[in-house]
Amino acid sequence: MVKISGGGKSMAQIKNHLDYISRNGKLEVEDQDGATVTGRDELQELKEEWRVGGFPIPDESNKREAFNIVLSMPEGTPALAVKRAARDFAAAEFTDHQYVMVLHTFDTDPDPVPSKHPHVHLAVKATSLDGTRLNPRKADLQRWREGFARALQEHGVEAAATNRQQRLSQRKRGEKQSVRHMRDRGEDLQQVGRSAPDKKRIAKAKGTEADVLKGYREIAKALSRSDVDADVQLADALVKRLRETQKGERGKEVQKDRGTDRQR
Repeated sequence: MVKISGGGKSMAQIKNHLDYISRNGKLEVEDQDGATVTGRDELQELKEEWRVGGFPIPDESNKREAFNIVLSMPEGTPALAVKRAARDFAAAEFTDHQYVMVLHTFDTDPDPVPSKHPHVHLAVKATSLDGTRLNPRKADLQRWREGFARALQEHGVEAAATNRQQRLSQRKRGEKQSVRHMRDRGEDLQQVGRSAPDKKRIAKAKGTEADVLKGYREIAKALSRSDVDADVQLADALVKRLRETQKGERGKEVQKDRGTDRQR
């Protein structure tokens, strides 16, 4: 998994994120040159370097000055391979940018409830040393997934770059990182809301999912005609997964309708 989890428009936000991913200096931070930072004092020096080095980061800005990226793999993936792959991916993708990375594992993360998925937090300064700015789009994210997958393969980990529709994953709106940070600090979340869904984006996503499902049905049909038992078994498994996906979508629509009825 490769995703943008957020980013800072001010130096204060960026400092808070560096504190968060390093667990206030308890975890090792590695920069674009391979130099490592540990402890609160060295972390403070790193923050100052980010503030004034290269293209300085203003105290307040109307645009994103850093991007927070998460590179994650399933439980059981060798953590060292994930870190090495993240290092190679970042070096290839963010040339001339200042960035830092921190590995989180279940065994090393001091968080009270650490994730079982080994993952790397990658913070990238938006403006490179030559003045160009990151402006990632959906196609860039897919390229990042493919690049991270290739890096993992080079370190002996089987990985493939797929998007959510190709994985037949259900649509789910994730919790914003800012909200998660507020929750970690014990702040009141009653007034925290979410923006209304974009109807055009939802319609486009549904259209893409329909195309993907149609493609999988054609694949299942072709496999079912094969004389190879393994192909027929794969076709059966694919049909079962497609049925489960459709059942899940129908269940969501029923729940939505019930919720509308209660409001009337």
